[in-house]
Amino acid sequence: MKRSKLLKRLKRLLNASASEQRRQYTELMNTLKQLRQKSRQLQQRLQSCDQAQEKQQLEEKLAILQQKRRKGLLLARELKQRSATPRKTQK
Repeated sequence: MKRSKLLKRLKRLLNASASEQRRQYTELMNTLKQLRQKSRQLQQRLQSCDQAQEKQQLEEKLAILQQKRRKGLLLARELKQRSATPRKTQK
């Protein structure tokens, strides 16, 4: 194969990787948005709760959700940084 054809093929493969990262990033952001909504719902339920045992369970669920969301945000930042780093292409 000619060099230009090989370079085009390589570019297509690299872009596929970038598009996969973009897809993962958008999926992750949608999931984080849903986690934030769930967290807000739990906070509202927690404020209106009167029983101590139920309040404790809601607090535990809320803490778990917040930890998972924090991990997801770190992953989103990492994906964004990876996709933002410019790639060197040779001509």
